[in-house]
Amino acid sequence: MGGTNDVHTNNSNNGLRYISQFVNKNTHTNIIMLTIPHSYDHSDTSNINNEFKKLNKKFCKYMMLNTRVTRIDVDQNRVCFTKQGLHLNDLGKEVLWKQIATIIDKLFQTERVLPTCIYWETNQTVRIALQSTNTL
Repeated sequence: MGGTNDVHTNNSNNGLRYISQFVNKNTHTNIIMLTIPHSYDHSDTSNINNEFKKLNKKFCKYMMLNTRVTRIDVDQNRVCFTKQGLHLNDLGKEVLWKQIATIIDKLFQTERVLPTCIYWETNQTVRIALQSTNTL
């Protein structure tokens, strides 16, 4: 749906719009959204990484309002990325698929809700007092 190339070409606002439209149109399904990871092929203070941070905040704020969307914060640890620094390496992909699998597993688990029981005393008498109202 979107990625680093969209930010490079200043299409980040379009990306947010497209994702919100996608979420609004797909009301019949759960959605897993990944945050945009830090780009290690740029400096920490680069415009691109600053834009990623801004977009992630916008995405997270928007997605908090939607209960069907689950957010995964992509691991920002440098050891999870290739030497180039833009893509996830095998370790990063493994961490990510485990997070996705955990979310999917939770979606299929049924929550067991136990009813609250109220017990009456055996010798208890219930009296109902009726009051008449005069409407005339």
